Amino acid sequence: MSSGGAKPPKFYELKAQNDGIVDSGIMKVIVTFLRAPNNQPELVEYLDDIEVIYSKNRPFLILYDAVRVAKAPSKDVLEQLSEYMNKRESSTKRFVLGCSICIDSSSLMGMGLLALVKSILFVRKPACPTAFFDNVTDAQTYLAKHNPEMRAAAAAVAATAPKPKPNPKPRQIHL
Repeated sequence: MSSGGAKPPKFYELKAQNDGIVDSGIMKVIVTFLRAPNNQPELVEYLDDIEVIYSKNRPFLILYDAVRVAKAPSKDVLEQLSEYMNKRESSTKRFVLGCSICIDSSSLMGMGLLALVKSILFVRKPACPTAFFDNVTDAQTYLAKHNPEMRAAAAAVAATAPKPKPNPKPRQIHL
């Protein structure tokens, strides 16, 4: 038995799926933040998971759900995240077709977090179309319907992306 204690739960949940939001070749990625990262090793674990998405070399839409986040990350974590964003800018421009960010702006903390994120994106223009919402439903709608430029970009990227192997025809079962 280890005396080091149990590893704390992740501060996020990440789901990637093909659900045909724009085109069958476009992934939808949903990152649900349960809290802010406590330290740089936690952030590194998250960034490693995001790298897996980029390594697929396929276009994707991403929804960041930060409604449950009750405090902003530390300065060190924000600096590390900024460095990562700088490193990934060209790939983000190429593969991330749109981003929606959900922050509960009805609370004082939510308003502060929203102001922090918006100020970062004011200083550094986002590498892809980005919008803010109070709820996941509106954020999903934005990604699905309300940005014609995203759809055109998705079609352009999908046209140049390697096509997935087609599934064999499903067998039809007659009763």
